[in-house]
Amino acid sequence: MPLATHGQQPYSAEDCKVFPFSAGTPGTGLDVPGFNTLTSDPQTTEAQNRGDNQVIASVASLDSLDLTLTVGIWNVDAIAAIAGGTVVNAGTTPSQTRTLTHNVNDVKTDFALKVMAKSKSPDGGMVQIIFPRCQSKNVPGYGLADADFNNLDLDISAIPNTAGDIVSVKQYETAAAAISTTYTS
Repeated sequence: MPLATHGQQPYSAEDCKVFPFSAGTPGTGLDVPGFNTLTSDPQTTEAQNRGDNQVIASVASLDSLDLTLTVGIWNVDAIAAIAGGTVVNAGTTPSQTRTLTHNVNDVKTDFALKVMAKSKSPDGGMVQIIFPRCQSKNVPGYGLADADFNNLDLDISAIPNTAGDIVSVKQYETAAAAISTTYTS
């Protein structure tokens, strides 16, 4: 039996998890606190065959999705899992520090990304958007502004996994409180 309208009206941005790859597959999920927004921009390759002053055939292929993930909390572990870098904890209370350093020799690593929203559909439910393989496009554009909160934009490329999948939209009859840290597609 179909789900009726479950998950058809996602509302807001409720949860986000990053799943760094381990041995070529998504590993344990890490919460991305302060998840604010996720936008996507499909990247395609198009070609046309022309003859007799007209288009004879046209093809287009989906190459990747350019994603921008906006977060309101600068959690260095989550940022490092997405954009690379090394996190170093130092000191003892009350002088502890956490430092995330991005190096020119950092290698882009693969990760999966899941975002979730509960649905305002008459039947409720929720929706998850799943990107099974991603890579960071660059380090975040860190910055500060006077008398304002400073969200951070993470630029990501969702690329095909070994099965050719780039994105899945999954609707659920029953809404969960959060995304599981165990990866399932």
